[in-house]
Amino acid sequence: MAVASGRAGLLEEIYVQNASRWHRLTSATIDTVRAALAPRARLAVWPDLSYDTSAVLDALPTEGLVEGVWQDTDGQIHSAVADEDEFPELLNLIG
Repeated sequence: MAVASGRAGLLEEIYVQNASRWHRLTSATIDTVRAALAPRARLAVWPDLSYDTSAVLDALPTEGLVEGVWQDTDGQIHSAVADEDEFPELLNLIG
């Protein structure tokens, strides 16, 4: 229901030793994603990625940690945690 209504678009799967992977959720992919989940993984559901990169970058805090999540041109979803000193490096990864 959350996927169909647009309230959920990403699933973060955290499994053995805090390793994680991201999945894009759509009505077409939800069964495939569900079948591939690791046993006893911790799951977090997030809103879908924003296509308004400028708005996302403008909303970054001036200090503290953030986790950036983006999808590359091959469709892989990546994430990185950065603080204000590492924001420029994070922007290069995303950009």
